[in-house]
Formats: sequence, C-alpha cells, structure tokens
Amino acid sequence: MNITEVTEKLNINPDTLRKWEKYLNLSIQRTGKNKREYSEEDFKLIEKIKEMRDLDHGFNTITRELKLDNNELKQSLDPVGSSLESNNTSTTLSNHINTKLEILQNTLDNKLNSILELSEKYSRACFEIGSLQSKLEAKEESLKEAQVKIKLISDSSGKDVSNLNKEIERIKLDNEYQQKKHRMENEQLKTELDREKKKPWYKKLFNK
Repeated sequence: MNITEVTEKLNINPDTLRKWEKYLNLSIQRTGKNKREYSEEDFKLIEKIKEMRDLDHGFNTITRELKLDNNELKQSLDPVGSSLESNNTSTTLSNHINTKLEILQNTLDNKLNSILELSEKYSRACFEIGSLQSKLEAKEESLKEAQVKIKLISDSSGKDVSNLNKEIERIKLDNEYQQKKHRMENEQLKTELDREKKKPWYKKLFNK
C-alpha cells in the first residue's frame, strides 16, 4: 500500500502519518522511486498507533507500548532464548502491566475531565437560557406597551406608524431567533454529554 491508501483507510492526514513515522522512528520500506511502501504489518502497527493517539496518549507512552509488544513478539518467535531469560520475561511482564495500568488511569482521567467540563458547560448554558428567558419576557412586555402607545398615537394623530410596526416585527423575529438558537445549543450540550457518558472507550484500550 502507498501512503494515500493507508491514510484514506485510517482517515488521517498524510502529514500526520509522516510525523508519527518521524517521532516514533518507524522503518517503512521505500520503492525504487523512493516512495513509501507499507506492508500489512506496517498498516496494523499504524492502526494501533492511531487508536492510542485517539485516546490522547503521548509519544513516550506509545513508544513504551510498542517496545513491549515487540519484546513479546520476539519471545514468541524464540522460545529457547526466552526460557534462558526468565528474569527478563518477568520484568517485561511487570512493565507491561504497569504501562497498561498507566494508560487506563490516563484514559479514565481524560474521560472524567471531559464529562466534568461538559457538565459545567451544560450548567452555564441552563443559567444563560434562564436569564435570556427573563429578558425576553421583559421585552415582550415592553413590546405590548409600545403597541398600546402606538395605537393611541395612531388614533389621536392619524400618523403613519408602519415603520414602527416593522421595527416591532423585526424585534419579534430577532427574539424568536435567539430563543431557537439557545434551545438548539442546550440540546447539543445534552447530546454531547450523553454520548460522552455512553462511549465504550474501555473497549479500545487493549485492542491490538
């Protein structure tokens, strides 16, 4: 696969992929024309990196995780050598578990912070909507008073009040627009909060 095929399948930017290759020191084969040529193993590795980046893992954490996976692969391919390095295997397993726990803790912290932030936004939005509702009600009362005054002026003087009526209609439309806008923002915040709470993030954590 070339770089276009890989980035399209994983829905990432080519510049992003090049940055990952640089920071994580990935070795990608080149064609005779010096074009990147990705194997199936390369694709799976990049797919795993994307999963970890989606969970906000830094490059240091990803590097440790890739090294641990690489050690496990070597041990599975060289059982004789692995039996001669049992102490190293025990240390590797311990490091692997610690890294997984660290990733889990980071993910939990990130998700908790996101939920708390959304909750704060929702609370502020509710307060602002309540305040706006009070202002709109006050404006409606003012409009009613203005309409009464305009009618009195029209009846007594017979002057043309069409411009004033147009202004009143404009204000009404503006108030309706503001109400609709804040209602949509409130619904969007609710949806975002529910989606964040239900997101099965933990299922992605140990995917290879």
